[in-house]
Amino acid sequence: MQKILVVDDETTIAELLRYNLEQNGFQVTVVNDGQKALDLLNQSHFDLVLLDLMLPKIDGLQITRQLRQQNNTIPIIMLTARANQMDKISGLEMGADDYVTKPFDIQELMARVKAILRRHRQSASAKSGLMIDHANFQVLLDGQPIALTKTQYKLFAYLYKHANQTLTRQQIMDYLWGTTPTTALDSRAVDIQISHLRDKLEKDPKHPQYLQTMRGFGYRLAI
Repeated sequence: MQKILVVDDETTIAELLRYNLEQNGFQVTVVNDGQKALDLLNQSHFDLVLLDLMLPKIDGLQITRQLRQQNNTIPIIMLTARANQMDKISGLEMGADDYVTKPFDIQELMARVKAILRRHRQSASAKSGLMIDHANFQVLLDGQPIALTKTQYKLFAYLYKHANQTLTRQQIMDYLWGTTPTTALDSRAVDIQISHLRDKLEKDPKHPQYLQTMRGFGYRLAI
């Protein structure tokens, strides 16, 4: 599940955003001031931030500036009640990906969120050299197709759909086989598939770049 941080000190707006984002399948965290937002963004992973321009303590422009100075490429949609063209230009120049003026159409905003997340993931995949071709059931590494079994392709496609998110062994097991592991040997089936997939994806499978183990939790595809 992709994680979105909502930063807005207007409770009505923040809860409207939370409700609609959760209805669209996102995990949502809401904070009401800029310092809390910056602390969270420096401590935790989020896939996108909806960021009000005018905030207590640290405003949206300052947050955006600091994140980009740290080379944090998280997608940012800036929200503001101010329709001033210079504010929009300033936000985009600081590194915001989009700029939405309040009041906004909630369905249009949801569409923008999904579009930006899709573009960001595709861009990250292209930079990493790892791509998926759903039409031909292929995975490409630096433009070259990788020979995968049906199960390996299915596993990769599932991880790719949830890129940069940690998936538990149970989630992977349920997706691949629709079964609940009842023995240690059963639960190892996921580890074995991950190991085989690593052998094909990674230059150094013992120090994986893409298919990472999150100890005590599961696995994630980092792109």
